[in-house]
Amino acid sequence: MNRLAKTAAAVCLCLLLLTGCTQYASFPNKSTFSQVQEDGPVQMQVQTLDLENKTVKLVIQNSSAQQASFDKTTVLEREQNGVWYAMQDERSVESIGILLDASKKTDYTYSWEQPLPKGAYRLVKSFYLPQGKIDAAAYFTVE
Repeated sequence: MNRLAKTAAAVCLCLLLLTGCTQYASFPNKSTFSQVQEDGPVQMQVQTLDLENKTVKLVIQNSSAQQASFDKTTVLEREQNGVWYAMQDERSVESIGILLDASKKTDYTYSWEQPLPKGAYRLVKSFYLPQGKIDAAAYFTVE
C-alpha cells in the first residue's frame, strides 16, 4: 500500500471512530428529591419532546386555590435500576422568581447539551405555595 492510500485509510478510520463515539449526558449523582408529587397542587406534563434539538416543552398547571412561585432551576434525572440519578449540569441558571396564579397554567422549555442515552427520565422542579414547598415531576422515555 502506498503512502497516500495509508493516509486516506487512517483518515477514514479516524472519521469513523469520531462519528461512532457519541458522548452522552452523565447522571452520576443520586437524586436529592425524596418525595416527588405527580398529582399534587402543581403538576407538570411534557407537551413536546425534541431529542434532536435537546429540548422539552412542559405545561405547568397550578390547580391550587393559591398563587405558586418557582424559578428556572430544573433537574433532569434518569432512572437506573429503580433509582433516580441527576444529570451533571454545570450551566448557570437564573434564579428569578416566577409567579403562577391559582388555577392557571404556563409553558416552560428546558434544554440540555449532550444526547441522552435510552432510558426513563423525569424533569423535577420545586414550587412554593403558602403551605410550603412541593417538588413536581414530568416523565418521558428515550427509545
